[in-house]
Amino acid sequence: MGPIQKAAWCAVLCAIPVAALAQAQGSLEDRLRTQLRTLNAQNQQLQAEKSTMHAALRGAEADRDAARKELAGLRGDLDAARQRAQGLAARQRQVEEGAAAQARAADEKREASQEAARTLQQQLAATTQDRGKLADALRERDAQLQACGTRNANLLATGKEILAAYERFDIADAVALRQPLAAGMRVRLENAAQDYGDRLHENRFDPRAATGVPAATP
Repeated sequence: MGPIQKAAWCAVLCAIPVAALAQAQGSLEDRLRTQLRTLNAQNQQLQAEKSTMHAALRGAEADRDAARKELAGLRGDLDAARQRAQGLAARQRQVEEGAAAQARAADEKREASQEAARTLQQQLAATTQDRGKLADALRERDAQLQACGTRNANLLATGKEILAAYERFDIADAVALRQPLAAGMRVRLENAAQDYGDRLHENRFDPRAATGVPAATP
């Protein structure tokens, strides 16, 4: 083989690794580019997911803040409701205590009214009894006054008769009484005096006789 052929074969032999290397290098670059594109796509996807997660996180934080505000509002409403309930309970206790006090006062007033009614009933019964006694006493006094009037009229008539007899008794009657034979005149005068005395005694007013009580013997 001549030198030229040897050189050609050397050139061919040297060219084969270079071509293979170039081909291998091209395949590596393609793979790297493919991997880079894949990595870029994954990075973009991760960035999108990160943005989505950040957005979701911000939404969750907003929801959390809103929930906190709502919870604070609910706690405020709960405190206000608790205070209103306590106020209503205190008001109810006051109303119940006031109602109980009014009931006790009403019971005491009713008992006092009943006691006053019983007292008035007793006073009325005593007044009725006293009025009956006063009516009996008044009837008794009326009877006594009537008896007094009747006896006074009788005494007045008897007195008038005594005065008339005294006026008719003159000097002749007095002289006749001194005569020995004037016994009949003296008897007549004694009888008249006795009659006047009896009539005066009978017409003497005695309250016990007017009320039916036996009079004492004079």
